[in-house]
Amino acid sequence: MGEKLILYDLTNTYFEGSLRGSNLARHGNSKERRYDRPLISVALVLDEDGFPKTSRIFPGNVGEPSTLSKILNDLLLNPPRQLKLGKQMPTVVIDAGIATEENLALIRDKGLNYICVDRGRVKGVPEGEVEVICQRDGVIVKAVRERFKGRFEEELSKLQASLGKKGGVKRYEKVIERIGRLKERYSRVAHFYEISVKEENGRAVEISWKIKDPEQMEAGFSGVYCLRTSRKDLSDKDLWSIYNMLSMVEASFRSLKSELSIRPIYHRIDKRIKGHIFTTLLAYHLLCVIQKTLHRQGIHHLWDTIRKFMRSHVRITTTMTSKNNKTIYLRIASQPEEFHMQIYNVLEISLRSLQRTKKIR
Repeated sequence: MGEKLILYDLTNTYFEGSLRGSNLARHGNSKERRYDRPLISVALVLDEDGFPKTSRIFPGNVGEPSTLSKILNDLLLNPPRQLKLGKQMPTVVIDAGIATEENLALIRDKGLNYICVDRGRVKGVPEGEVEVICQRDGVIVKAVRERFKGRFEEELSKLQASLGKKGGVKRYEKVIERIGRLKERYSRVAHFYEISVKEENGRAVEISWKIKDPEQMEAGFSGVYCLRTSRKDLSDKDLWSIYNMLSMVEASFRSLKSELSIRPIYHRIDKRIKGHIFTTLLAYHLLCVIQKTLHRQGIHHLWDTIRKFMRSHVRITTTMTSKNNKTIYLRIASQPEEFHMQIYNVLEISLRSLQRTKKIR
């Protein structure tokens, strides 16, 4: 049985330092609004279960549409071929930034299907294609807009308040970094804002913001989506459901950038940069296996929630010195709670390794 879906998207992450000797680090269109730093682009393909199938590293200034042909070659042509094919060829799911007419023609030429958002092409539906208009309830759309808007402005207000507090973030570069992270977290609404940071002697002294175009924001949350696809065998509901699976790729990028610390990158040599990305993606593979195992047993907590609760089960090392000047190390684990044991049992993790140990040196 072959793959059914190819969920494809890109992100980028920034470096610390100039990296003048790197061929990969380039200034480009930062998804985190970190235009002050060189970038690297990471392309990721997931299957319908959220598992990575292949990935590629591109220079930070790469154009998103130009990456698709290389990814498809990795999946279909280049040995070892990454994609297992069945009777029905997979469907490529991409967002509007990648769905150029040239890329859709490329997908068709390779015998694949596609689902994407319309980029605003000419009127009329091309032969062999279906167009679906999806519209959300207006009340829901307004609620979503106000929720994102309120949360984003609340976070900006907290950052502004910290400028006047003892121990608060004040260094200009650090404030810009925090704002970049907020823009990434609230990407649905952040690009509608113009944010200014006043600097004095390397310190941020004031943060101000305003909505650039309220009408544009209103239109951006209109709740209307035009999907186009080569699949004629799917209902409108199925098409919308499949397209929304791209959110798994976005969730993967968030996980890579937060829990797995893919950013910022401190390496300056390309082979070490690639090693950093590769190691992080390996960690993400492991994370996917853990989550899939938990889901099979009915545990559907967010990974961040699991980490929060598991953090309370700790192992403590006590150091003391004996009368004959020997150093004694005593390691004792805290008592696991019910939630801890549930996770350990599902993942078949033995607690024998957490037994009390004593070392003398």
